[in-house]
Amino acid sequence: GQRGLDQKMLDVYLQRHRIEGREPSPDVGLRPVGTGFAGLLVDQDVAVLAGDVSWRVYPRGGAQAERHASDVLEPFIQTAFKVLQSDAEVWLPNVFDTRNIGRFWDIGPLPAPMFWGTDDLKEMYERLEGERRENEKQAIRDEISDYYAGNLPIVWRHWNAADVYCTWNERAQPSEVVYCRKMYAGDIVDRWGDAALPARKAGRYKDSEQPDVLDYVNGKYLAVVVPDKNDPKTPHVWKHGMGCVPVTYGDSGRLPDNEMGWMWMGAAFHIRELVHALDDTLTDMRTLVRESPTSPPVVYLNVEARGQLEGWPLNIQVEQGKTVNLLTDERLERAPVPQVNIDAYPLFDRLRSITEMVGVRRDALTGTGPSGQSAVHLNEANQIAKAELKRAHQGLQRGATRFAKLLFKSVRALSEEYPDAPDKVTIRPANPRLKSKPIQVGPEDVKGWEELVEASIDLNLPVNENAEILNYQIATQSMMLDPLSARERFGRIENPAE
Repeated sequence: GQRGLDQKMLDVYLQRHRIEGREPSPDVGLRPVGTGFAGLLVDQDVAVLAGDVSWRVYPRGGAQAERHASDVLEPFIQTAFKVLQSDAEVWLPNVFDTRNIGRFWDIGPLPAPMFWGTDDLKEMYERLEGERRENEKQAIRDEISDYYAGNLPIVWRHWNAADVYCTWNERAQPSEVVYCRKMYAGDIVDRWGDAALPARKAGRYKDSEQPDVLDYVNGKYLAVVVPDKNDPKTPHVWKHGMGCVPVTYGDSGRLPDNEMGWMWMGAAFHIRELVHALDDTLTDMRTLVRESPTSPPVVYLNVEARGQLEGWPLNIQVEQGKTVNLLTDERLERAPVPQVNIDAYPLFDRLRSITEMVGVRRDALTGTGPSGQSAVHLNEANQIAKAELKRAHQGLQRGATRFAKLLFKSVRALSEEYPDAPDKVTIRPANPRLKSKPIQVGPEDVKGWEELVEASIDLNLPVNENAEILNYQIATQSMMLDPLSARERFGRIENPAE
């Protein structure tokens, strides 16, 4: 099924897949040799897709709506995207999963008010209540404001997509999602106490044991389950208040319905068997060469003549650095060694060319071509690569758009589910001295804007800047585009009016 296909895609990437070879001599041993074609294919796609992510909020209104979208909402999304990954990378693993197994899954963004429920914050408020001097009270208020800004109460974490199981509703949206993972028993006890582990006849768990843990999420609750046939435990249940299933996801390789149970494919799907054939052949070549790295010497002796001469042995041993005396009609040669089947090298070359043709070697990605046609090939590179990676590109953009929508919903959920929380979620406070605005939003700032957000991802493709300048001149002189639009398109200037 899908689980087996995912494991195969990961194995060929890590070169841990099964490689068959002829039985070598006992003193040599069989060592598999991989070509790395699957890893090269995935890595070059990841390099192209891992471009800068940006968001556009469509104002659908006048100057005030435009100012709110560009000065409040867009900076909040861009900055939150970086801050939420300050502890653990999320987006780059998403790009890798997209090309390796055809999809990615994350939990969140979703509210995490526990970041505002620490003893440090409680101590600050106690000091504020007990302070009578106004200047000291203002200093404590600034300290509290900095604390809120440095502890964003929203989380976003990457899930290993191969371990995620999902059911879908009639709108093709996730209705229930389960993530299967391992946790150390000691970590489970530290987080939820001894009662979080199932009882068993074998006695207490060792801290180093790793029982299964299930993260379950639906439209209302998030729960952690430690499964057990006789004594399952649910150490944590939490009402997230998002009004939807708070997961970020995207796919890039949906397969047609089939009897194998496969739904998603990775970038190396179509070369998975070719890689096996290549690696098997290369392993056999290596084994034969290692068994006989040099040709053994063979000496042809004249035994009859040596028997008639005094002091000439009938048998000699050839050793490195040792002089061997031969009679006139005797000779020393190299013995033949086992040879690789004469068809092995043509087979390897044919398999390699087919593998490269299927997808590994794509000159269009780098714009390589005959001398004198660099500009033409750079343009072809952009067009062809965008077409080949369009499904993956669109899947990542859909995931980034969903990230922004869940981010807005998290701000509203914090206000509705936790009324004692501050009115604004702050990432960066204002700097009055420099007249720098804060990066913060409240529930009224994001209400109704979820469906007006769209993400875009730049592809890391070769660009001919001279050709882009020429295209800009042609587009503006022919009045096909106005200068601002042409600057944004050909000059890649985000805010051309500025």
